[in-house]
Amino acid sequence: MEPIKITDQIRKLITEAKAEAKISWHRICKLARISPASLSNFMSGRCGLSQETLDALGKVLGAKVTMDLDKLRKLASEAPGRGRPVEKNDKTKAKGE
Repeated sequence: MEPIKITDQIRKLITEAKAEAKISWHRICKLARISPASLSNFMSGRCGLSQETLDALGKVLGAKVTMDLDKLRKLASEAPGRGRPVEKNDKTKAKGE
């Protein structure tokens, strides 16, 4: 299963904020100091948002970014030559061994 894109997660947060907190998109825009047109275009997938705008929305929504360390470790272990642990007989031993 493909992971959910960050932009889709943000769209979901905005939709949930509107439904659960009973806050309008217009109010979200006013609090984040962004134009309703920008938010509308983002929500419909017509355009992205700048880092500054994403930060402002995140602050208003109280959004948090999380990481799945188990998945990251698994990906690192599967990538040949990248992120693999140093073995005792490896010529590229870490200092102090």
